[in-house]
Amino acid sequence: MVFYAGRNYTTTLTNSINKEACCEKCGAHYLYTLTRKVTGTGSSPYYLNNAGAQKRSRKDAEKKLVKALKKGVDPVPCPQCGWLQADMVRVVRKGNYKWMKVLGWTIVLVGIAIWVVPMIWTSDNADYDPALFGMAASVVALGVLMFGLRFWRQRRFDPNADYAAKVKQPSRAALVPYESVALGGAAAAFSQPRAAPPAAIPTAPTVTPPPMPAGGSEWFYEHGGQQAGPITFQALRQMATSGQITPANLIWKDGMPQWTEAGRVRGLFAAPGAG
Repeated sequence: MVFYAGRNYTTTLTNSINKEACCEKCGAHYLYTLTRKVTGTGSSPYYLNNAGAQKRSRKDAEKKLVKALKKGVDPVPCPQCGWLQADMVRVVRKGNYKWMKVLGWTIVLVGIAIWVVPMIWTSDNADYDPALFGMAASVVALGVLMFGLRFWRQRRFDPNADYAAKVKQPSRAALVPYESVALGGAAAAFSQPRAAPPAAIPTAPTVTPPPMPAGGSEWFYEHGGQQAGPITFQALRQMATSGQITPANLIWKDGMPQWTEAGRVRGLFAAPGAG
């Protein structure tokens, strides 16, 4: 008999980024705030490496957070015309009619129970009523039909049916000026230095965000919820190479509108498969 003991660690991180979208209806480019919260885990078998388990849980959370922010989409309509984009429509449809999914699985499980339970209770198979099998099959088929009905209703649901009315509602999004699109997207709209950058760094709710640096051309970075720097880009890249800074850490320099993830800064981390 093998006896196992150990300790599991969890790390929860929350972060927000500005997500750019291009309206398929009117062609406007706009930004909205995408926020994601993830939890990473790490285990220490037999309590042999508790510190290592804590580090693994944080790295796991950072990896999940980067992925969630990169692939995440929120259904935020265009602030100019109220249109929801195709990827946002898929998100809305996926979340609709969840009760039909729950009901479908419930019906399927009831059908399986109708078939299995009498077989277990019947000591002699000759006493098993074949009609129960037909009844169970019918109930399971009803559950499968419920899944199909949910899929059909999801496909027919059109959240853009009343898009014209949505533009009159308050929006989380902000339009990107046209000239910024010609310069290369939303990031170019904020390429010039700003006198008053945002005053807070988005980070986990358990960490007090450091204030935004007052100015200067060097790089600042967040480590353990505290602001550090300034340092040169070369020094920042050395820290990234040595693992002192991960893609989920937040960095800033004069001219950037807000703190951003280190993994989004080109040239800071080596490309996958390089070297």
